[in-house]
Amino acid sequence: MYLYCIFSGKEYALPLVRGIDNTNPIFSIKYGDIEALASYVPLSEYNEESLEKNLRDLQWIAPRAQAHERIIESVMRFCPDAVGIIPIKFCTIFRDESKVSEILRRNYEKLKSLHDYVEDKEEWGIKVYFNGKQIREADITETSSDALVEPLSQVAAESTDKMKEIEEKLAVVSPGVGYFLRRKRDRTVKENTEKVLRRLTEKIYEELQSWAVEVRRNKLYGRQQTVRDGEMVLNVAMLLKKSDVGKVKSNIDELAATYSGRGFIFELSGPWPPYNFCTEGIETV
Repeated sequence: MYLYCIFSGKEYALPLVRGIDNTNPIFSIKYGDIEALASYVPLSEYNEESLEKNLRDLQWIAPRAQAHERIIESVMRFCPDAVGIIPIKFCTIFRDESKVSEILRRNYEKLKSLHDYVEDKEEWGIKVYFNGKQIREADITETSSDALVEPLSQVAAESTDKMKEIEEKLAVVSPGVGYFLRRKRDRTVKENTEKVLRRLTEKIYEELQSWAVEVRRNKLYGRQQTVRDGEMVLNVAMLLKKSDVGKVKSNIDELAATYSGRGFIFELSGPWPPYNFCTEGIETV
């Protein structure tokens, strides 16, 4: 038996009929005021030995992971009374309904606590990309936005002193020495650009953190995976109160406008089930 999520609600009206295998129906298993969404799956694919092999096969994983997420998200969309949805990890398997009921009983207090925590909240994802071509030496030594002055001021002072020293030497040295000084100048620009990037990225993260109930900083992906021109510098999951979502989205739009001139691109997605905030899992043995 395959488990998708645990939730509490008065109505269960999913338009989906079939589970992850696209054959067996979805149903719920109740314990007290919580219920688990589940479906039967073929033992030939989901027994311990088969799973060990299948979970190394991306072609097997991809469509099933998408189905797993789609089913959980359908609870959010089509069960308006379902609150505090707790998504279960991909490929969580149990022997039968009685085992699931026992798991719900054994983990009831933990699940209720987690349910209460995520009730009336949504997960939103925000990825921030940076186009390095847009931070130049002028950006390091000049600032036009109050939001950027604080993180850049120290770098600007350091940069100005170093660049002034190098330029003064370039005016009087031989061409051979000048070559190495120009390389040093370019290296200084690159180092200062990296400092600016780190400070601005942390400034953005602090802003996002101040608007959320909780945030998680997730793995960064390279350009081959993102298929974007810019470099991913932030990948953040935000747990937001549903009542705050509109305000936070507006704040993020303002933040994106403030930083767009520095080469930052913001990508907001959601709402999602709180995948990143239900990581403890449940006791299964």
